Amino acid sequence: MTEDGKKEITNKPEVANDQATSEASAVAQEEKPAVKVEKDELWIKVQYRSNLIITDKDGKVVFSRIVPAGSEQRLRGGAPYNVWIGIAAGSEANYGGTPIEPLKIPCCR
Repeated sequence: MTEDGKKEITNKPEVANDQATSEASAVAQEEKPAVKVEKDELWIKVQYRSNLIITDKDGKVVFSRIVPAGSEQRLRGGAPYNVWIGIAAGSEANYGGTPIEPLKIPCCR
């Protein structure tokens, strides 16, 4: 800022601010707490509002709802589960402390 209170505009990149932003981002990622999942527990977190359907080992539907964005669901005692997430992008899942990677199924063949 200049003495009269006006901000001076230049074409020079603000290296210090970019570095501070990237450092703050790295710290924020490191501070993300790991979710605690029990040995026989299924944990699912969806990023977007989505339809979530979960069946147990016998094929019985144990959960079928539209869940809000950012919500978490936990189930126990019916493994193995079959999980279907309507909008799966950005979702996370974990069973017994082991992260589960989603299947990559092409939408159009």
